[in-house]
Amino acid sequence: MHPLLSRQIKRFTNQDISDSRAVLFEAISAYYREIDIERALLENALRVNSEELTAINDKLHASTAQELANQRALLHEIIDSIPDLIFIKNTESVYQGCNKAFELFFGATEKEIIGKTDFDFVEVALATFFRQKDQEMLEQGCPCANEEWVSYPNGKMVCLETVKTPYSNPDGVLLGLIGISRDITERKRSEAALLENERRFRNVLEFAPIGMGLLTLDGRFTNVNQALCDLLGYTKVELESLSNQEITHPVDYPACAAQYRQLLNGEMQGIQSELRLLHKRGGVVWVNLSVVMQRDTVDAPGYFIGQVEDISAQHEVHEKDHFMASVLDNVFDGVVTIDEHNVIDSFNKAAERIFGYVAEEIIGKDVGMLMPQPYQQQHANYVHHYHATGQMKIIGVEREVVGKRKDGSIFPLEIAVSEIKDGGTSRFIGIVRDVTERKSAEEKMRHLAHYDVLTDLPNRILFDDRLLQALAIAKRDGLHVALMLVDLDKFKPVNDTFGHQIGDLLLKEVAVRLRECLRDSDTAARIGGDEFVVLLPSVESIEDATVVAEKILRSLCQPFGLAGQQLYISASIGVAVNPEPDCAEKRLIRMADIAMYQAKARGSNRVVCFQEEMDSAQNWAI
Repeated sequence: MHPLLSRQIKRFTNQDISDSRAVLFEAISAYYREIDIERALLENALRVNSEELTAINDKLHASTAQELANQRALLHEIIDSIPDLIFIKNTESVYQGCNKAFELFFGATEKEIIGKTDFDFVEVALATFFRQKDQEMLEQGCPCANEEWVSYPNGKMVCLETVKTPYSNPDGVLLGLIGISRDITERKRSEAALLENERRFRNVLEFAPIGMGLLTLDGRFTNVNQALCDLLGYTKVELESLSNQEITHPVDYPACAAQYRQLLNGEMQGIQSELRLLHKRGGVVWVNLSVVMQRDTVDAPGYFIGQVEDISAQHEVHEKDHFMASVLDNVFDGVVTIDEHNVIDSFNKAAERIFGYVAEEIIGKDVGMLMPQPYQQQHANYVHHYHATGQMKIIGVEREVVGKRKDGSIFPLEIAVSEIKDGGTSRFIGIVRDVTERKSAEEKMRHLAHYDVLTDLPNRILFDDRLLQALAIAKRDGLHVALMLVDLDKFKPVNDTFGHQIGDLLLKEVAVRLRECLRDSDTAARIGGDEFVVLLPSVESIEDATVVAEKILRSLCQPFGLAGQQLYISASIGVAVNPEPDCAEKRLIRMADIAMYQAKARGSNRVVCFQEEMDSAQNWAI
């Protein structure tokens, strides 16, 4: 029985119904009514569901189509924004699509390009080349690349690097190819420029007149030029098998290696150094070394570039200059060089010692600062005369001048100036010598030659000279000259009793007292052991001379306090005055001598003036 009918009968059977047929009928009727209702409900539900499914399906199809369209548009936009040329061909090399960059290349729109081949857009030779590369790639079944120079419609030539890749459907059937072309013109030009620069660098390296080489970071040569080989006596093969340590003087290498390390560590920009390299045959070569470090594209250390300049000749000159400078700094005389504008160029050690300046203080200054006036002005006049006439009067002439030290003190200076020509420019060398000590010694010698060592009074030589001058002036001007001979009385007993030391002190005191009795223009001289002479170059009469003589006598009669003793002496003084202006020297001396002996003869301790009657034979004999 049908489950629905069975369910209905069971429901009605549970009721108290008398007529079972009626019950059965009612059950069957109810069953069919329920069947109709359920069918109607089912049909309605199926109709509603069918409409909803249709709407959903329509909506789903619409959404998928829009999304695919959006994705396709986005993909096309992305492809169009790529600067590389992108194109699609079928297996017959017929274009199926392209991007904007490719449109610009052909000068046509995508619609105009699709369905056509390269022969429609480029010349036959280039189109044939494209077709050949297409077929090679399709036959190989794998991506391939090639480069070609092509021309845009505006005539611009570019180099394209093209990569072509085959594409197939899901079943593996080959449909065609996808190509991507990139403009590598700048890269090719950069590569060409790099190659050209490399060629030039190698030419510079090879043909440079100075030695050049490339070294690894550990200091081994990888490339050297012929100039470096010639400088050190090696072949290229030999030198490129060596390191910089093997050709550097062992004394110079440690400092050089330290500089390489600093350069490698970025502590310095380059190396500039003078050092010695070793020649293959022995000996050394002085060079000026310059080294820089070349970095790679990521700024990492790559290699060293070094160049060496032979400075052996300059170094020899420098050594000679250094030797000459050492010589000049060790000579006794000062050496000062100036230019034609009076500016000091050099100043040796002796000049520093003489003038008190160090070279740094004086070089570049006017040489006049080493001279006091009027010598400074005289030198300026010499320089002015030189510029006006081209002649320097003092060249080659040794002169004595006066110099001025840094502290302002003045001192005697001996100078000799010579001229040297340097490329048409004149320079002057002054050899200077401080003659202070010499002058002092000369003055001392002159003093010793004209003054008594013990009393410092003029000696006989100086006295004779002054007497001659006084007589000459007297003769010229009609003056009187007085001469006194002073002989000490009782000096010998003092000398014998108290010794020569006390005797010498007594003579010194006598000299002091004589000076105190005289004018500055008068002269007292010692001409013997205890004999003195006094010259009065200008007196009115013998009476004036007598006054001075009496003053001397009274002074000498005063006691001398020496060595705790009171010592007494006296003097016998003879005075003479020239009787006429042209009186001879010897006559005046004789007259004073006669008078002095007369004083002694009369008992000493007195003054006697010469009188004509004293000049008798017996007195002269005395």
